[in-house]
Amino acid sequence: MGPTTSTSTITPSTDPGTTSVLSDEAAGGRLAVEHLLDLGLQRIAHITGRRGHHSAAVRAEAVERAVVDGGATFAGPVRYGEWSEVWGRQAVSALMRRDPDVDAVVCGSDQIARGACDGLRELGISVPGRVAVVGFDNWDAIALASRPPLTTVDLRLEALGRLGAELLLEAVAGRSQPGTTWLVG
Repeated sequence: MGPTTSTSTITPSTDPGTTSVLSDEAAGGRLAVEHLLDLGLQRIAHITGRRGHHSAAVRAEAVERAVVDGGATFAGPVRYGEWSEVWGRQAVSALMRRDPDVDAVVCGSDQIARGACDGLRELGISVPGRVAVVGFDNWDAIALASRPPLTTVDLRLEALGRLGAELLLEAVAGRSQPGTTWLVG
């Protein structure tokens, strides 16, 4: 995976002499879909954050590709909006009106997923009985407080921060390790 340009970038440096440590968000999107496919779900939608945001774009592309590659139906288009519970509720409500046969939703963040779960319950739709929801980020404050507790992709952000700090200390000590390290959940 090479450098990417967007309006909001969290991407590897294009300078070969620098060090980048990043979560493999595409792998996370694939893992979310593989989990849903393993459960036998076949009509999968994606609700995510702002269009043009690097994370939203990478996750959306990976989710759609994994759904299609897995032989399921992608209930598109991708729904882009705010990184918020409010957006999750609004988007899932519109989604279910347009496509009531959706049986799973991958959300671009745990906040969106929590809102989607609330929105589905408000529509009288059982989560996960009728529609499964997967979040992204493994933010305990959201994932554990959701009802039911949220299934979520863990991007290992604590490990990412620790590794970034270790590599920074190595660089300060004159032992830089240029290149990009990708962490996979």
